[in-house]
Amino acid sequence: MKKLRLPAYLRGRSILFWLMMLLVIIPGIPFVLASVGFVMYTFWPMNLDRVELPEIAPTTEHVVLISHGLRDTALSWPAALAKTLVQRDDSSQVIALDWNPYSQNALRCSVDGKRIGHRFGEHVANHPGLVSIHLIGHSCGAFINLGVCRAIKEKRPDVS
Repeated sequence: MKKLRLPAYLRGRSILFWLMMLLVIIPGIPFVLASVGFVMYTFWPMNLDRVELPEIAPTTEHVVLISHGLRDTALSWPAALAKTLVQRDDSSQVIALDWNPYSQNALRCSVDGKRIGHRFGEHVANHPGLVSIHLIGHSCGAFINLGVCRAIKEKRPDVS
């Protein structure tokens, strides 16, 4: 009977090497692959055109943006808050942004929220009369605010 021989690059390895391979390296491979898959899923580019960006009135100097959180809509609490804010101060344009199609997934809402916020921030930054913007966000809606802040900072650092 022929004796089984290991290839040359595997001969002479210690038992410690083989234990490390069996207990550390090989079990870590599925974790690494799953992590790469989650990152790819989370950051995969999406078409965000389903979120309609509202027009900013020509005389508007102050904008208040209200963004809802995970699995919510602008028709729940943001609409009531927007109505209350308009009643108290009609000099600001109050916007309850509905980004519902993209706020349903807890894994993607942070990335999609930042991208939508950046798009909204660029849209608002193009308004020449803008003096200030106030941001109200709940849960994943805070990522919308982060994107808006980054876009405003890039395009219009004079806006407070």
